[in-house]
Amino acid sequence: MAIPKDLDCSRIPEALEKIEREGPPPRRTSRGHCLVHGGKHFSPKLVVGYTHLSQFGEELESARFITTEAMNWLGKCGYEFIRCNCGGRGRNPDLMNGSLPVEEKAVEAQRMNVIEYMETHGHEQLCMFVDKEVGLRAFIAIHDTTLGPALGGVRIWPYKTEDEAITDVLRLSKGMTYKSAAAGLNLGGGKALIMASQEDKTEAMMRAFGRFVDSLGGRYITTEDVGASNQDLEWIAQETSHLVGLPVNQGGSGAPAKVTAYGIYRGIKACAANVWGADSLEGRVIAVQGFGKVASSLVEHLRSEGARVIVTDINRAALDRAREMGLEVLEDTSLIYDVECDIFSPCALGGILNDETIPRLKCRVVAGSANNQLLEDRHAEMLRQRGILYAPDHIINAGGVINVSMEMGRPYDEEASLEKVARIYDTIESVIRLAEANDITTAQAADRLAEDRIASMRRVKGIYL
Repeated sequence: MAIPKDLDCSRIPEALEKIEREGPPPRRTSRGHCLVHGGKHFSPKLVVGYTHLSQFGEELESARFITTEAMNWLGKCGYEFIRCNCGGRGRNPDLMNGSLPVEEKAVEAQRMNVIEYMETHGHEQLCMFVDKEVGLRAFIAIHDTTLGPALGGVRIWPYKTEDEAITDVLRLSKGMTYKSAAAGLNLGGGKALIMASQEDKTEAMMRAFGRFVDSLGGRYITTEDVGASNQDLEWIAQETSHLVGLPVNQGGSGAPAKVTAYGIYRGIKACAANVWGADSLEGRVIAVQGFGKVASSLVEHLRSEGARVIVTDINRAALDRAREMGLEVLEDTSLIYDVECDIFSPCALGGILNDETIPRLKCRVVAGSANNQLLEDRHAEMLRQRGILYAPDHIINAGGVINVSMEMGRPYDEEASLEKVARIYDTIESVIRLAEANDITTAQAADRLAEDRIASMRRVKGIYL
């Protein structure tokens, strides 16, 4: 049974207070992702259970829903997560009194040695900028510029601590390096974060951030990301030319959803060709998790080929829109993993391919737009062992970054952009061949593809200055 549709987000603070006050019960902490709030980390399932308790007088039993459902619902309520190890058996006394857990594959953010982390993960630069007059506290991380200037969006989010923000900006900038390199772009990876809520944002703050970007002299190029709007980009653009992704009427490429979806579609066809010997999607059953802008555009391509599409989303309005389009709708989001289908397309939150969900999948291909679909690297091997072809997310969803790159050094041309995005088909084919030739997962092959390209160019190029 899924999380009740009438569960009230406004009750979440009461649940968090209860956990802080009493500590989590034994065996009720989290091993995969933790909700971040007030500088502390919480089990998503426990938060949902206690929210239900606050509203209805009884706790929602954890066996009735999975972690991914909890994260989806809490994400819609405005909460964020990090990968962590909260002591899955609840035996860590530090965790029982609400202190912070140890993160997997990332900085020990609460006691992080920034320089050591940057050296280990190959980062070149971390910049911090403060403008007290306008309330700006921002970070820009540049991971690797061997291939060219670092491109990455600016994320605007009310991080509770500077350590959380630094952890995120470093992690995300590295991901952008791999995405751009594998896509064949002459760009490096970067990311920016502004520690602010939507209510905090002002024109003065955004323009101050624009001056921050401009001070780097083109080593970092910014664009839109979570929490940033077209208006924010327009303000930033008044202070720097090192920016892409403006609305079309401002000379930019506009909203990336259409182009990103086209890249996903091309990647799905490449996977189909490998699995069934032909890339036609006619008659294929495709289960789509999440029905936002990218997924909506993707479904148009899938239906144009005669695919049967089943969608689910925790947002009622999204499901109503799907029905209006004549799509099959799955009300219970938790059941999407059990759908008998040819292709499962995750287009919502990350971390949905995990120990709980992979055994339930009844598909031959996983290919979608969501970022960080694998909860852990080892889950790529779990998929391979089950005979499921996984399209690495940073390969198949690269259409957005390819699209904005087409603004750089030339007038934007949508037709040329779509032509380049179509080559995601070829990149997916290359990843599959590399994986098969080396008996490795497609996730490992995707990383190797990016790393090999960077290493080959590093022999003749240094960092971008």
